[in-house]
Amino acid sequence: MHMDQRSKLNNQIYEEASEWFVECRAGDLDEKTRKAFDTWLRKSPEHMSAYLELSAIWNEGRLLDPQGKFDQNTLIAEAVADHDNVIDWAGTRNDGDVLAPATPPARRCCSRNQ
Repeated sequence: MHMDQRSKLNNQIYEEASEWFVECRAGDLDEKTRKAFDTWLRKSPEHMSAYLELSAIWNEGRLLDPQGKFDQNTLIAEAVADHDNVIDWAGTRNDGDVLAPATPPARRCCSRNQ
């Protein structure tokens, strides 16, 4: 497999794993969704690996700043001020202390939705 193709495949798998991770963290999954998730996990060892890697990062996130030196508002202000940041902050709204996209991003289709 050509390196560019492998990179795109890995990106797609991580994107799908991210969508599954968010969906699983969002609340109770109905039986149909649970089965679809199980099918996706069993489709490839790369799927399982990507999902477990994202889970580990999530679980260890609090260890990245154990002294709590960086609060959410400071991090957001730094991201907004960073001219090399790829996020377009012009289309954001302020929900209390949190900046959020003015409109939710459209979900991209992935193999689990097909």
